Amino acid sequence: MERQALAAGSVVTFCGPGLSAVEAKLVQEVLDRGVGLFRAEGLGRLTLWNSKEPLPNVAIDELGSVRPSADALAKDSLYAFAKWRIDELDRQDREATDIAEFAAKLAQYKLPKAQWGALRQWGRENPGQVGDKLDKFFEGNVRNLAWARRRGGTTAREALVGALAQVCGNCPSGTALARLAAAVASANERNKGDENQRRQA
Repeated sequence: MERQALAAGSVVTFCGPGLSAVEAKLVQEVLDRGVGLFRAEGLGRLTLWNSKEPLPNVAIDELGSVRPSADALAKDSLYAFAKWRIDELDRQDREATDIAEFAAKLAQYKLPKAQWGALRQWGRENPGQVGDKLDKFFEGNVRNLAWARRRGGTTAREALVGALAQVCGNCPSGTALARLAAAVASANERNKGDENQRRQA
């Protein structure tokens, strides 16, 4: 089947009866978990904007460019929402860059693929702030042994927690954790491909 995705920043408008505050909150909770496939890779992030305010008046200059007045923009909730979305997408881009950097470092621990898959699944099932809940993931002898692997005096578990703190600050999320685990799995696959090429050469 064809894989289709809307471009980042797309706006989809639905016409119909307005949502109450409670309904809008329920819809946003569903959207916060993501929609569709490949959510761990950053797809399926949607935000609900429910406003009955009209679009601001705009002026068209001689070049045909649309230019709202600064006063109109300052009062416009749609502009504020769009600016917030752009800032959020910039933050997500920075997060993606950080995740790729830390994924390459975490891949050096050479943990079994199953560990990264289990971590990714756990993150997807716990999309909000993980904080102390992450300790539950490491419970069990097999996981404790796997994540106790050391490189330069740092265990894989310590490196993961440190990377997550660098990516998310004080509010690590399960969604970011799932993206990090998916990125490490991809880095491991690339490393295996490189090793196989070196062996064949």
